[in-house]
Amino acid sequence: MAAEFIRIWVEEDIEQLSKQLLIVGESFSDCGNCRHLGLDFAQTRTCPECKVEFKFVTSRYAGGGAAERFRWLRKIKSKRPDLKFIDYDDYERNRARIRARDIFK
Repeated sequence: MAAEFIRIWVEEDIEQLSKQLLIVGESFSDCGNCRHLGLDFAQTRTCPECKVEFKFVTSRYAGGGAAERFRWLRKIKSKRPDLKFIDYDDYERNRARIRARDIFK
């Protein structure tokens, strides 16, 4: 039986998740905690700048259509099966809501 990707929604503390997030780009990745740039997502386990251990991963390119999302998901998971993949659109939507809430405090 072949394994397939399926979305499962769980509640997570977005601010805590952001601190352990590796954001994959076309050529390089960056740390969600300190925004250190130029990381190789396939090799980097911890941020060389802030020393956080990555537990989650996403990609700005994994937003939008399902075909593009799954292409990036397969690419990332083939090299880093240890990381939990976070949907970028969901992540950004929740971060925007938190930023808006904080403005009106």
